[in-house]
Amino acid sequence: EDARLGALPQVEGLRLGPVGPPSSRSSISVFNGRRSVSQTLTWVVPITPARKGEYTIPSLTVEVGTRRLATRAVALKVVED
Repeated sequence: EDARLGALPQVEGLRLGPVGPPSSRSSISVFNGRRSVSQTLTWVVPITPARKGEYTIPSLTVEVGTRRLATRAVALKVVED
């Protein structure tokens, strides 16, 4: 419940954002009498290219409580339509 998306990285040739509020999904499962609760938050990060080319979007950080987590970097190839 306490998660925040960190600042978006700057990538020359791309505009990242703006990011809206996260969507939320929760699930509860019971297995052998033990209850497990899972909550997923998903942020959509719009990406607008200024030109065609190959880009690397660095990892994004997410703060969950007192922990700081990071995504993997993503390769993006923009082609002319």
